[in-house]
Amino acid sequence: MNLECVQCFMFDLDGTVWLSDTLLPRAKETLDFLRARGKVMYLTNNASVSREKYVEKLARLSIPASVYDVYTSATAAIDYINANMKGARVYVFGTTDLVQEARDGGVNVCEKEPELILLGFKTDLNFNDLSALCTAIRNGVPYVATHADPFCPVEGGIIPDAGAFISLIQTATGKKPLAVCGKPYEPMLAGAVKACGTEAKYCAMVGDRLSTDMEFAMRGGMTSVLVLTGDATKADAEKYRRAPDYVFNDIGEFGDAVKSRCRKI
Repeated sequence: MNLECVQCFMFDLDGTVWLSDTLLPRAKETLDFLRARGKVMYLTNNASVSREKYVEKLARLSIPASVYDVYTSATAAIDYINANMKGARVYVFGTTDLVQEARDGGVNVCEKEPELILLGFKTDLNFNDLSALCTAIRNGVPYVATHADPFCPVEGGIIPDAGAFISLIQTATGKKPLAVCGKPYEPMLAGAVKACGTEAKYCAMVGDRLSTDMEFAMRGGMTSVLVLTGDATKADAEKYRRAPDYVFNDIGEFGDAVKSRCRKI
């Protein structure tokens, strides 16, 4: 699809809009322009941080947004649970933000005797936590995962993410999750498209990862826009199963392309 036909631009955050706490070159300029002519949403697989905290961070970086502009893998998982297992007793394996998001989203959060487990990213786990989790799942409690990213880049290296937890659980129990809800999977796709209020074919996904952001766009029939400021390189894109529709060095260059096309219509 031509960029000038896009009605909703969906942006990944880390590696696309910012790196750590620093905006990438001309990110604000690009986002300001796009907000003035259509819908802008922010999509992230990071389920450890609440939408409110993302809005606060965007505000600190001088980018206005509301919680309705942010859709995380936690949001997708909560929507999935409410649509498919409303009222089930759910144990949340994740950060305090994820627990609170689940409660605020109407999930029946419990500490004992769960009927379902919501698996997210957790940094304060210990061996007893993992043992109890695996025992419950092996004994028949199903689980839903927020996302399946195997690692998360941090300064100086990486840390294991929810996808690594899924692999551990599958090895220990032989059980797969009922659903994985983040990019590029259907719960995130359905929820984000509904939230933006238009058809997927009129949406564009802008991100730095091929296996999540670009795969998300391709599965949904969206315009796929890869920026080279995070995980993927141009060589990676050329070898991927399907090339992204557009590849730009950064979000600023992407903004230049959109502005150029908009001036022609």
